[in-house]
Amino acid sequence: AITNAILMNTGIAGSAIVGLTAVVGTVVRAVIGLAFGQLVGSFFKPKNPAYNIPDRTTTIRQSAAYRKIIYGRTRTGGTLLFAHVKDNYLHLIIEWAMHQCEDIEEIWFNDDVLTFSGTTVTGKYENYVVVNHHLGTTTQTTDATLLAALPSMWTTAHRLRGRCYSYISLQKNTTLFPSGLPNITAVIKGKLVYDPRTTTAAWSNNAALCLADWLTNSDYGLNSDYSTEIDSAALIAAANICDESVATTSGSETRYCCDGLISTDSAHKQVLNQLLA
Repeated sequence: AITNAILMNTGIAGSAIVGLTAVVGTVVRAVIGLAFGQLVGSFFKPKNPAYNIPDRTTTIRQSAAYRKIIYGRTRTGGTLLFAHVKDNYLHLIIEWAMHQCEDIEEIWFNDDVLTFSGTTVTGKYENYVVVNHHLGTTTQTTDATLLAALPSMWTTAHRLRGRCYSYISLQKNTTLFPSGLPNITAVIKGKLVYDPRTTTAAWSNNAALCLADWLTNSDYGLNSDYSTEIDSAALIAAANICDESVATTSGSETRYCCDGLISTDSAHKQVLNQLLA
């Protein structure tokens, strides 16, 4: 109903929404995955020859991973873009989303949430883990810590503008990391979306605004023209309904919200169904 209300002349209907499946280099990914496994295995491996690194399925380690779009707030794994070992430190670049995000609120190692004092890791991982966040702004600069550690590999040109990511380094410690590299996830406050009620783009999990953002996005959405194919009055009405407060047993919440992620390998019809769910 929301889609029908805010779309005007796109001519989109059920079977006409065709998702394009990206062609993935399977052999290349396998080679990259094997190389990464050997790299991390040798880094975390203790003297015990029976030591084994379990397979991790949440944070993706491949060169041709699909990209992610995050609306609202969600906890997610990332895509590993870079890994290198030097002087007992494992340096990682993990991308959380293919766009600018509002915030990276939490970092998790398996079931442990990292604690910080400012930008410094505290608690059990203090002095062994460094985390720097980059939200993906258009003026984003390279990560200064990685640049200082690996100037021949990571330069000032590696800015990753428009990509929300974290630089994470781990100092070798088989007591702290007994099972090897932990499964690293993050709580992300995601995409900034345009709100016609304020005529600005800001973070929101308003379901109607998130849907309109995807419909009009030229990189991963349907590339609908905002001025001619989106009914602004209907969108504003739908957004107001989404923002209505609804009583719950624990207090109140907004009527309709959108908190989750979509992947660029999903067909457009599947994504549309997700956003309308």
